[in-house]
Amino acid sequence: MDRARYEKGGDAGSKGVGFQVGLLTMFLLNSLQSIRNWKLSTENKRAGKFDDVVSESPEGAVLLQAKHKKKKKITMEDLLSTNSRNDDFSLPKYFLSYQEIRNEFKLKNVVICTNASVHEKALKFLDRRQICSESMLYCADDDYSFYTFKMDILPRLKESVEIYLEKNCQNRNIDQTVINDENLKDFLERLQVYAGYPSENTLEKIIEQLLSHMNRSNALYEKISSFEIRAKVMDWFQHKDGIYLTEARAKAMFSELRTAKYWQKLEQYKMVSPHNVLQLPDSKRIYYVVAEDGYLLQMIKIYHTLKRDKAKILFADPDDDVEVHKQVAEAFQLPQYTFLVIVWTENMEEAIMTEISAILRASRYKKILLLTETCDELHGLFGLNKSDCELIFETVTFDDFSNETRERLLNKKNIVFQGRDISLGELFPVRGTEDFGKAANLFLRRLIGNEKVTIGTPLIGLDESVARHYINRTFKMEDEEAKFSYSEGNIFKVNEKVILIADTAGMGKSTVLTNIAAIIKEKRPHSWVIKIELNDFSAILKDFLKRNEKTINILDVLNSKDATRLTSQQDNFVFAIRGKVVLMLDGVDEISPDYTDLVI
Repeated sequence: MDRARYEKGGDAGSKGVGFQVGLLTMFLLNSLQSIRNWKLSTENKRAGKFDDVVSESPEGAVLLQAKHKKKKKITMEDLLSTNSRNDDFSLPKYFLSYQEIRNEFKLKNVVICTNASVHEKALKFLDRRQICSESMLYCADDDYSFYTFKMDILPRLKESVEIYLEKNCQNRNIDQTVINDENLKDFLERLQVYAGYPSENTLEKIIEQLLSHMNRSNALYEKISSFEIRAKVMDWFQHKDGIYLTEARAKAMFSELRTAKYWQKLEQYKMVSPHNVLQLPDSKRIYYVVAEDGYLLQMIKIYHTLKRDKAKILFADPDDDVEVHKQVAEAFQLPQYTFLVIVWTENMEEAIMTEISAILRASRYKKILLLTETCDELHGLFGLNKSDCELIFETVTFDDFSNETRERLLNKKNIVFQGRDISLGELFPVRGTEDFGKAANLFLRRLIGNEKVTIGTPLIGLDESVARHYINRTFKMEDEEAKFSYSEGNIFKVNEKVILIADTAGMGKSTVLTNIAAIIKEKRPHSWVIKIELNDFSAILKDFLKRNEKTINILDVLNSKDATRLTSQQDNFVFAIRGKVVLMLDGVDEISPDYTDLVI
């Protein structure tokens, strides 16, 4: 028989199943923390009446029968029952089953676990013991206990076993000679009764606490809820075939949950066919996907390529640490997985590469999608031939996404434009232009990654004490043909590209300019209003003059100081757009006359 499988049977009611799956989850989590080389089974026919949870390890096997009851106390009559219709807690029944299975396992303990409590009259035959941290039913933050039996019960138990055997086991090949003091004592010494054990919501909270404790030592378990891991255990429980749950399979469950969570993030970004798939030649085994514009965009395309085969894929989240990547790679050895998606980093541990190489050599059907920032082929690292590898260059553009996704991205307020949170749609209100298309692609990775993009610094308005007494001005435009008047509120309607505000010294031109800047920004929030004091930039003006330069580029001026420097690709792109920037130079008449020709 396949060592990964066992003969399975059994049935339970809905409440009983919930309790049983909860206990299986407790065994799984505590096993991951405490023991090595373990395997877990349920409804295992080899375990007789102790078949609900079967935990096997080099230290010995623990076999458990789960009983979920409503408002019931376990009496002496229940413990010594010889009636097959009322034998949920019948020690005679469990003793006879124990005799049939004892040689099937290297037994450590057999356990009856129930939410029912023990009637006080039965307690005189029981010893109460604290659950130690090595127990698979240990609850770290709660004071639960279990019972063992005193040998005083042995004579009464022996009598009840004889009656039970005669009444209920005529068709079973059980030799009556097994009912002896030595066997009864051995059974009682190995039997533990966990009575009053938490169930339903209380058990759920305990599993949550256990997961929280595990998070501290292994990041693989982070962000996984008790509901999610119980659902995984339930799927395994309901599988018609008996497949042992091992450490590798358990960690694969967590890897699948982490993969599903990441896929869920990517699912919200719908793509338009035929742009939503990568071409993966079936003859290849390693696909190097070059992600020069960042991993996230390529991950979305990979998701849409493979989403029909989600159950066959494991994914190593690039945000996870190396230890998690190592455990995901180990889980990939299981036969149900075809694809492993992993991001290549320069500090990838050799142990991970060795693990992946061994898996690829052992299973010809397994394939790797490796995201890398460079186009260097890395086939040699995994011991495969160049013919087994495919180098993939794919770009992801704004137009590759569905209308719904594009609208959602355009409405995300993740751009801090001169101190205000706005969306890309607000920054570029006119769509369909060449500038809009370039901007959408330039900002795409940041939009999908929910990264803040800061453009420009906030405008500094009038001091409150000044604003309280400020009187709005009217400006007269003079030319050779006519004279026009403009208020501060409509000065931006002037057709000319350059406006010179002139007056005698001390008339408040700087104050007026500060107020006009605020008005323009308020009325045209998508414009980049930049006001600079030329006196603050005399050093660079002097430098250009020394070099006999005739003009100075405004970018040279802005980039000469940290406060005004354009530091990102997005800054420079927005600044270069025609009609996007309103540049206000204050103090033209205050700087040295030597600089006038440079500035104007």
